[in-house]
Amino acid sequence: MTEYVYIFDFGDKIKAGYSKNIQKRLRTIELSSGVKAKNVFSIVGDRKIEKLLHSWLDNRLEGEFFAYPYSDAVDILKKIVSGDIVEPKKRLNRQNEEVGYIKYDKLFDLLKENGWNPARIRKEGLIGQGTLTNIRNGKGGLDSKTIARICKVLNCQPGDIMEYDEEQEQ
Repeated sequence: MTEYVYIFDFGDKIKAGYSKNIQKRLRTIELSSGVKAKNVFSIVGDRKIEKLLHSWLDNRLEGEFFAYPYSDAVDILKKIVSGDIVEPKKRLNRQNEEVGYIKYDKLFDLLKENGWNPARIRKEGLIGQGTLTNIRNGKGGLDSKTIARICKVLNCQPGDIMEYDEEQEQ
């Protein structure tokens, strides 16, 4: 079965992902969110292309949703497929130095201490599945809304769930 990388435009955000059945995936998202996509772009591609695309998109909201211009995302995906972009985007600070990483080991310890397992986390909507997987694998972060929700539910402060590590490899 053919594999696709897609970008769905929801106006105030986009979703960039991977699927073998784009129409089914789009219907599922539209039904669960109640919002219709304004534009849809897809291209034959695999998870490797999806991962590279995600590395080039800024302003991740949660999971595979980004506050990013649809047309710019389409341009990036086309450049990836054409071979103009082959490496993940490096994240730099204003002085063009690598900025380090946020680790979430403390979050997973706190969740476990409070009886939260992955099923409960998903069921109660504390953290989206994609985001949970990404932070567990050191591949992403949490937006401020999610951090606030976690702090409220676990009665803690942001420093109780994450820490900065200048040296950690991603």
